[in-house]
Amino acid sequence: MVEMTTMGARQLPESEEELRVMAKDLVTGLDWLHKGGYLHRDIRNQNIVYDQVLKQYALIDFEHGGKHEGRRSQRRNPAATSFDRENDWLRDWDYGTLDDGIYNMASDMYQFGRFLHDWFRRMIDSEDGKDFVARLTGKKMTAKEALIHEWIRTVP
Repeated sequence: MVEMTTMGARQLPESEEELRVMAKDLVTGLDWLHKGGYLHRDIRNQNIVYDQVLKQYALIDFEHGGKHEGRRSQRRNPAATSFDRENDWLRDWDYGTLDDGIYNMASDMYQFGRFLHDWFRRMIDSEDGKDFVARLTGKKMTAKEALIHEWIRTVP
């Protein structure tokens, strides 16, 4: 049995450099999940913490996470009733989240890109940063590919 406790705190980056560190930490975590065939499914601000001892960001709340099964969503409407959404759609999903009704690894990367765009678009000034977010939200980059993208490749 594994017991998990939150050791981190919510701490948003205050500069593009800090955001690059956060992005690399979270993409590293997503890469590990995806290599094991797992998905997070709920990437959003509330599920990201910063460990002040380790100086690392991490994804938390794996309530909706699990093995990638290729299971088709029953609803394709993110504006579904709250009852339907609780049973199928998560709050932060939109029409771009699913691929032909299926949540997959590209969906995780898309959700991460949307998070970066929605929360930090004014902070991202570099062309590499803008390209990174565009590739994520365009579902054109896996976690493995993201780790070698110029924007986070050089982050220690």
